[in-house]
Amino acid sequence: MKINSLQLTNFRNYKKCQVQLSSGINVLLGENAQGKTNLLESLSFVSSLRSFRINNESQLIYFDKEASKIKCELEKTTGLKSLSVVISKEGKSLMINDTLIKKSSNFIGELNTVLFEPSDLGFFEDAPRVRRRFMDMELTKLSSSYLSHVNSYSRVLKQRNALLKQLEFDSDTLDILDQQLINHHIVIVKNRRQFIDFLNTQCNNYFNQLSKAKANLKLIYKTDVFHENDNEFKKHCLEKLKMNRQRDLYFKLTHFGAHRDDIVSLFNDIQLSQVASQGQKRLVILSMKLALIDYIHDKLNEQPVLLLDDVFSELDKDHQKKFIQLCPKDIQTIITTTDLISLEYINKVITIFDIKEVEITLRRKSIE
Repeated sequence: MKINSLQLTNFRNYKKCQVQLSSGINVLLGENAQGKTNLLESLSFVSSLRSFRINNESQLIYFDKEASKIKCELEKTTGLKSLSVVISKEGKSLMINDTLIKKSSNFIGELNTVLFEPSDLGFFEDAPRVRRRFMDMELTKLSSSYLSHVNSYSRVLKQRNALLKQLEFDSDTLDILDQQLINHHIVIVKNRRQFIDFLNTQCNNYFNQLSKAKANLKLIYKTDVFHENDNEFKKHCLEKLKMNRQRDLYFKLTHFGAHRDDIVSLFNDIQLSQVASQGQKRLVILSMKLALIDYIHDKLNEQPVLLLDDVFSELDKDHQKKFIQLCPKDIQTIITTTDLISLEYINKVITIFDIKEVEITLRRKSIE
């Protein structure tokens, strides 16, 4: 999977912008606040239909304009595709090859990206919802069915919580909602578990190749109930919901389900957030990204696009070289940086774009 070109109209600080990208390493070079990260954000948005920086999409629109547009030409194993997203205050319009797409589930994942950005370093200390969002975002890009189950689960959960808040309600209705919730819960948990199990098999190997100090890294998907057999799984989940019913009624909230699950990260069998240094956490995140690339390739039989926002600023030259060496040779990579010193050790041809005051100038340089 490769992005041939990106075109922005009224997106962030870009009124007009068009970039032709190479199939290898692309470097966006410039001082801070010039628009480098905005380019990565636009590509990540096309991939997931979410911004990794803000929740209010209207902030993506250039000052005083009615709408913004992102368009990229994509090369996949199935052929060439044109993807377009128009963002307005009323919502989003999606197009594939100039055909309007009504359901976001038919658009998400057409472009698959793996993103590293500085706030990823809070992954281990942030609230559990951040780690759940990570799992759901990556899995929805690979499966429209999974996205459907996540959306349906959220809808049923809202209905159940609304029912719990009523002074009088029909317990039969609550029973029906419990059944519906569990049907979606089982699919979500099984997919998340398989996903984390895969990452877990790869992460430790990548970390020990990146790090000078060897460690035992383990990712664990934390959920209250699990069973390989769907009937048994459903039975135990329903028992758990019934056991919690009085508590749910008292607090007016659902205390069991996929919306309460988490990822536990262990570093030499101790909670990672308690013992790992900032440098080690950065290497763990990079290891997870490399494992995620493997997972996507395993599912799609093609590479995603790797987006690296300021990834090398706090890595020494040895770690920089190791990380680039561990990336698949055929993966398209887009890197933002404020200087080329951090890239002079990369023994690959790179395409450099100078960005200054939202003006983009192409120059090519081979670093041997």
